[in-house]
Amino acid sequence: MGDLGLDAIVPFLLLAFAAYRLARFIVLDEFLGDYASKDHPRGTGLRRVWDWVLFEPDGEARHPVTDWLGKLTSCVWCTGFWVSLALVCGWFRLWPWQLGLVGWVYAFAVAGVQGFLGSRAEG
Repeated sequence: MGDLGLDAIVPFLLLAFAAYRLARFIVLDEFLGDYASKDHPRGTGLRRVWDWVLFEPDGEARHPVTDWLGKLTSCVWCTGFWVSLALVCGWFRLWPWQLGLVGWVYAFAVAGVQGFLGSRAEG
């Protein structure tokens, strides 16, 4: 992954802000219109698409894996970690198993800043 000196601060901040925005887009944004309702209480944003793919019309999960995916995409912190990891891997052009210790720490740090930004935006 290379040396993480001063020249790594700008990419770090860029990745953290991008991870925040993407996680929020996936979990909370209402680009498809207001979605939370009595019939579909799982939330807004891409949840509308996920619900259609992952769940039966009565709200039951189609499969235990889809139930897990539904829970994963309903939490900004959970989704934010996976988005952060994907962005770090893409930025450094490495697969997760190629990141090494420094790369994983970098990904967790990006996810931490993303989570902090999300918690400040909600409060």
